[in-house]
Amino acid sequence: MGELSMDITEQEKARKALAASSEWLIRKGIAVCLNEGPAAVGKHLATEWGGQQWVAPRIADGRFFALFRTKFRGIKHQIICVSRSEGGAKTGELWLIKEFAEEWAGGGESCRFVLTDASSPKGDRNILFTAAHFNDVAAEKNSAAVSLLSTTDPKHVYDLEPYRYPKEYAESKFAGLRSEADGKGGYRFVAGKAE
Repeated sequence: MGELSMDITEQEKARKALAASSEWLIRKGIAVCLNEGPAAVGKHLATEWGGQQWVAPRIADGRFFALFRTKFRGIKHQIICVSRSEGGAKTGELWLIKEFAEEWAGGGESCRFVLTDASSPKGDRNILFTAAHFNDVAAEKNSAAVSLLSTTDPKHVYDLEPYRYPKEYAESKFAGLRSEADGKGGYRFVAGKAE
């Protein structure tokens, strides 16, 4: 059996497809999932970009505002709405796009931050700002959803995973923080800095 590998061209194609599909999921995924069902999301990913869902989407399930997990061969994206600011005419949100690549697919992990607004939590979103560093998204004028995140809430730290993405959280209030699920439905801080 041959060894799995992706050349640079394949890696770039996969990352480009995942970036485009992740942005589509942020803009349209919740509305499509709620109105047409999770299978419609998967069909669109496959038809448009050749990607797929590796687990069913989770929408307003008591744990997540929204969570999508997609993959293109050895590269996976986890697209999560981690914070929502409701009030006024628009709902503001902070989304994370976490990327994980198998070694044979180029390896590495990264995280991007996306600010959105929507007229309805169940409707389409407008992407307002995208950044590769937490401090850049926190400084944006439309960052009410970011300001709701607390360094003293282990659930927020668990969702953000700043220890896993030290470059993306460098010099931010979350730099080096780490928490874990406590096995009882809650979260607790883990002592020490990132490994």
